[in-house]
Amino acid sequence: MKRLISCVLALLYVMAGFASGTWILHGKEYRVDTLYHAYIGPGTTQTSIKLAGPVNLRVFYTTTDLKNENVDVRAIKHKDTLTGLGTVSNAAESHSTSNRSYFAGINADFFSSSMPCGITVVDGEVYCSDQASGWSLFGIDANKIPYSGGGDFYVKLTAPDYSTAELSAMNLERETNGLVLYSSRKGANTGTDGNGSEVVLIPDGEGNFLTPGATVRMRVQGNPNHAGSMPIPDNGYILSGSGTKESFVSNLSEGDEVEVRCAIRFNGFTGGKIQQALGGCPMLVSGGKVLDTENALDHLTSAQPRTAVGYNTEKNKLVMLVADGRSSISVGPISKVLADIMIYAGCSEAMNFDGGGSSTFYVKGEGVINQPSDGSERSVTDGLYLSTDAPQNDVTITTIRFMDYAKTLNQGDAYTPVIYGYNQYGVLVDRNVEGVTLSCGSSLGTITNDGTTLNASGSGTHMLTAGYGNLTTTLSVTVIGESGISSVDNSQVLMIYPNPVEQGTAVSVDLQEVSDALLSVCRSDGVLVSRIAVNAGEKSVSFDTSKWDRGMYILNIVQNKNVKSLKLIVK
Repeated sequence: MKRLISCVLALLYVMAGFASGTWILHGKEYRVDTLYHAYIGPGTTQTSIKLAGPVNLRVFYTTTDLKNENVDVRAIKHKDTLTGLGTVSNAAESHSTSNRSYFAGINADFFSSSMPCGITVVDGEVYCSDQASGWSLFGIDANKIPYSGGGDFYVKLTAPDYSTAELSAMNLERETNGLVLYSSRKGANTGTDGNGSEVVLIPDGEGNFLTPGATVRMRVQGNPNHAGSMPIPDNGYILSGSGTKESFVSNLSEGDEVEVRCAIRFNGFTGGKIQQALGGCPMLVSGGKVLDTENALDHLTSAQPRTAVGYNTEKNKLVMLVADGRSSISVGPISKVLADIMIYAGCSEAMNFDGGGSSTFYVKGEGVINQPSDGSERSVTDGLYLSTDAPQNDVTITTIRFMDYAKTLNQGDAYTPVIYGYNQYGVLVDRNVEGVTLSCGSSLGTITNDGTTLNASGSGTHMLTAGYGNLTTTLSVTVIGESGISSVDNSQVLMIYPNPVEQGTAVSVDLQEVSDALLSVCRSDGVLVSRIAVNAGEKSVSFDTSKWDRGMYILNIVQNKNVKSLKLIVK
């Protein structure tokens, strides 16, 4: 019976345990409360939290299942040109078509003179090879496997006579002894002087272009030109050489085939067929550890708005995050606080993007959900987006969910929930489904207003059910009343350490004032993994996590009719 009670309580309180608790950020304690948590697209949840500690913080992030076949991670170079600037929301909306929707996005790389500071790849097409000193790179390959770390761009060209040369840059100014490849993303012409040679290269096969992890054969069109500022064709490239690299270009003739092999490396290792890549600085987290990189940029030790991207050890979960700043509601985190937030969000690797007034978080149907510190969206150089190619005209609802992840009511309150509707691909197609009927047991309350409103006349925690045709969904509702379990207590009467805990490491619970109680640990789906009866006089208990999967767990102390719950993360 005790086991049954523990499992049921864990199931009822899982979202309440997720809703609030305590995080330790850069050695300081913060109380965290979840303001919003819902699915916003295929395989993707969006979470908004507030943190109260030495300072106040507001944080917004998405968590995406990269194994979900209906979601893609894509970069957009704003205005689709190397020097173009645009807002995150406009880029998402202008790039959405009848065949693809961009449903969430954040700003990405820093920029100078309207150009990104790091290597930039969009849908396999290389826009820029620049990598500022100390810069890092985030990328994702054709199999949706993410990479991050120090990035470098490598291109080797092989001429018909088997002579070879390495490219110096892509779409950047040609320096002395430089060999540069230019595409129309740079502009109308190369902008070079006459101290070199230039030639047109056209990829074999329509739609082919230089892409990381692949070899492209290109055909020389015309003979080398020595005038400089050569016009760049829409369907090809200009290869431009000077000094010691000029001869490789000048020796080419019309009709020659040049083999061009491209690769992007992360920390010296080739990243494969990288489809999207965006620069940032610095790396915040690696191997699940906060990095000592706060001196990489002069503003990282001050409170500022921040944007970051990260992923878990298994590389199957992606986190995109924005923390507001420069206000009393949210002063903004320093970089090491941001790093700890990324770890709590589930990341073992994380990288910093451009912050300050650039920090922007866009969600389709909601617009910009954070508060940019400039007072409005800033135009930025590029962004990282979540998109889907699921049919946009499929509005048939096959799944419903409560907008709220959990609900706490006072006895006597009336509650009319909002129900989200999703199609078969997980696309959010209706943010307020009509025709839903609620139902619940009498221990929770009664249903009025033609089945749309709960009157919370009961007490304790119970399930509220919503029905729409043959579809149903449930919500854990806690009613604070005179009897039953009054609330979930996430105060530090319970202390768990370490938290997060490395898989295989023992986790200890400081019982403090707790005695004669039942302590249970359950997975987030309510499955019991451990249970201990706590006797009077015991100061602490420990759990072995070696057989636990990585993820979130709920620790519950059941004492009489009261429950105390805390979230535990195993990483």
